[in-house]
Amino acid sequence: MYTQDIKTMKKMVAERFSPTTFTNQPVSDELINDMLDVARWAPSSYNEQPWKFLVAHNGDENFQKIYNALMEGNQNWAGNAPILVVTLANDNYARNGKPNRHAWHDTGMAMGFFLLAGVEAGVQVHQMGGFFPEKIERNIELPEGYHPVAVAAIGYTQETAEQESRTRKPVREIRL
Repeated sequence: MYTQDIKTMKKMVAERFSPTTFTNQPVSDELINDMLDVARWAPSSYNEQPWKFLVAHNGDENFQKIYNALMEGNQNWAGNAPILVVTLANDNYARNGKPNRHAWHDTGMAMGFFLLAGVEAGVQVHQMGGFFPEKIERNIELPEGYHPVAVAAIGYTQETAEQESRTRKPVREIRL
């Protein structure tokens, strides 16, 4: 029966939260690559995998450029993260050049897989929509056709989900 596996997964997902403080412990490239390896298995329309992850370590030139593109409220805390990541989506199918209306959804799925891999490894991922995509496009050379979807701060934290206000709608409110 699947019940125990579902309970284990629910517990893991419930442990996910969006921290605003991080420890000084660095996040290794090996761990980021393992998280990306999980992300690449996310489903996508026509298996296009229309995403890329721009990874920048604190102190790197691209980290500062991403940080500068954040809205002020996110700058107040995200600059202390060991890693900032920009998720990018290609709005057109590679196979025929036509618009891919699922690209951002698919990129979000990949990020979901990425962050759950992080939770399993003991790191947290705080995704942000509060940024100026045009600053990233202007200041960082991105692959042709790719556009910023979200920014995420990644790191180890001493915070817990219990310290953060974490309420969710009950299933009856989200199921039609």
